Amino acid sequence: MEDGDRDLRPRDLQPARADAAQGPGEDGRRPANVYLKKAGLTPDKDVSLVNLGGDPAAIYTALQSGKVDAIAGWEPITSRVLETNAGYALVPIWDPKSHQEWTGSDHALALGLMTREDVIAAKPDLVKRMVNAHKKALDLIKTSAASALADVILGNSKTAEQFAGLDKALVVKLIERIKPGYGSGCLSKSGFDVEMNIAVTYQLVKQPITFQEFGNTTYAGECP
Repeated sequence: MEDGDRDLRPRDLQPARADAAQGPGEDGRRPANVYLKKAGLTPDKDVSLVNLGGDPAAIYTALQSGKVDAIAGWEPITSRVLETNAGYALVPIWDPKSHQEWTGSDHALALGLMTREDVIAAKPDLVKRMVNAHKKALDLIKTSAASALADVILGNSKTAEQFAGLDKALVVKLIERIKPGYGSGCLSKSGFDVEMNIAVTYQLVKQPITFQEFGNTTYAGECP
């Protein structure tokens, strides 16, 4: 994003206090490490990474109040930050050009349904039903208007909590922004290769694994 005549990039964070806003697992820390390393900065040395937990409201408030200088965030945090002018998008990863620049591809494999081999062996019917439920949800996202999806989100007390502070118009806008990024639920080898290449390049893993070691395509299928 631009701030006056300045082109703001991750390299401009040095020195700074940057939050790696983590949801379950490494959802925030992993991209933060990649973006910083690609910009020539060393995480935990040039930039101090802190963990604010997974509460969207707390993460937004930390940035808005100046407690941290940057966050590795996700929706609905991103849209709330942009719409209230609480910050700028240093890496607008939803933009195809930016996605290509930062990941090396127009798509990547993310947000998979994870389990263990023993669970698949012991409860194949349960695993199949879980996979089918996710695929149906993804199909609903693909075929429904953003306004209809916003009604579903805001009409459920649990999901509405995650969108606290956002009116329906903004929820519709953020859905329209990220909707093209959703797939059909199949496992993409090319998307996996993109993610593994990033993990190896930026030393996020000790050694690579294969697509076959990573995923079981029995129920979800492999993408064409």
